[in-house]
Amino acid sequence: MKPYGGSVTPLRWSKSGDLELSSEDTVLSEDDDKSCTCVLQFTISFDPQYRASVKTVGKAKVEVSE
Repeated sequence: MKPYGGSVTPLRWSKSGDLELSSEDTVLSEDDDKSCTCVLQFTISFDPQYRASVKTVGKAKVEVSE
């Protein structure tokens, strides 16, 4: 597998100040030219000193295409 592309996209700020994000990564198989894309949504929370931590991680959605 070889990395092909990826990005992290901010989705929204919650009323409590948490940041919801979506990460999408794509890899390309060198053996059969299939690509695999994984999308993962997660939430980052911030403490009073603005230190970030992962609050929640959703289920990964995976798609394989030729």
